[in-house]
Amino acid sequence: EVSKRARGSELNIVCLGATSKCEERVLRDTKCWHELGLMFPCVRIKLWMVGPEVSKRAVLHPKSVGDLARDLGLPPNMEVRTQRIEPPCFSAFHARHVDELGPHNTLLVTFNGGFGSFVDTGNSDLLWSWYDDLCDIADSGIPAMFTCANDYADVTGETIVQSMLVGTRFVQAPTANPYHSGSTFQGEGGVGDKWFCANHSVYVIQGCIEGARSNIDPSFPTRDAELREVVVSAKVRGASNLVGALAKLRLPDKKASPATDKKASPTRSDSSPTTREATPFLSG
Repeated sequence: EVSKRARGSELNIVCLGATSKCEERVLRDTKCWHELGLMFPCVRIKLWMVGPEVSKRAVLHPKSVGDLARDLGLPPNMEVRTQRIEPPCFSAFHARHVDELGPHNTLLVTFNGGFGSFVDTGNSDLLWSWYDDLCDIADSGIPAMFTCANDYADVTGETIVQSMLVGTRFVQAPTANPYHSGSTFQGEGGVGDKWFCANHSVYVIQGCIEGARSNIDPSFPTRDAELREVVVSAKVRGASNLVGALAKLRLPDKKASPATDKKASPTRSDSSPTTREATPFLSG
């Protein structure tokens, strides 16, 4: 749909949380990303790789950059840009390019963000490092696609976050991705039910539902206690098999006061393999 709107003009595909060792390496060592230019030959494709772990700001265009671009062999209608930005990445990136990126010509993509894994690990740090960006993504109205590495933790957690914390509107509910990784990491050390398969599941959101966003402040030490209440509510509403999330979720000291200094957000990365049997997607 975005490509139809952008036909004859420009289509921006923004890969959030990209890294030089993953998404950028795929660009340099394979022709996978090149398929975008070949798939939409009548559209100028601008691929953005944004995050704290990409190469320093660069422009890789077959007509304007010499040796590297020729080595990449990019289609003539395609260019690639990287921007190294610390979290919250989207907020800063969008502010720089608000006049050129919008719902009519842009698609945001995040591969294996992992911010829903807290329902299994009990560690919500990665979630809170994403939270401001997730809210800004929803507020921008730009369609955003997310993939998950498993269904029993990442999909369940991210569905809770998107629907009950951020209040986003789902365009495509979480579903199995037929184009997932060809390999699956299986847990070791006697825990045979841990597994991780890149891009196992996929969902798409766009915009937000008025009044659906929670009032949790990520800078307050009570954030995990409030998150615990959201998980309880999700379980009551039908999130399957969240037993264990409640016990594992770390709670702050009751005597703690609101934080005055914000600590640096942890580096975003794919979630680690987690435990338990695969659970159904959150309904509704």
